[in-house]
Amino acid sequence: MSDDKNISIFFLGSDMSFWHSLKERFESHYPGQIFTFNQIADNHNFHPQSQYIELTKLKLDILFIDYCFDAEKCLTVAKLISKGNTSKLISTVGLHDYLASDEDISRSLLAGIRLNHIKSGEITDLIYHPILMR
Repeated sequence: MSDDKNISIFFLGSDMSFWHSLKERFESHYPGQIFTFNQIADNHNFHPQSQYIELTKLKLDILFIDYCFDAEKCLTVAKLISKGNTSKLISTVGLHDYLASDEDISRSLLAGIRLNHIKSGEITDLIYHPILMR
């Protein structure tokens, strides 16, 4: 976890337009806050266990997991994050496509992700909730 002045945010996904909107919204809603933004968008070389190790090294405050990226691998990362002693303190948000089934969202909840959001144009709650949970 970083200090209160610097918030480290990571996006695990390939929807760059959504990620860009999130970054803009964080910066506009919290103008005095310093943010560090990182992402991974290449799912060809994506291995959940090694990605988990890399994520824990970053000392993240907020992690967005976009299940449209690679649902099974992302669920594995979600399980690892929610079970790790220090990583379970990361405010982790599961992002779902608007066509996601109830089963998809249930799987995310069972993986330990408490914040789940259907991706849409309305992202205000998506900005406030992880900040409050960190």
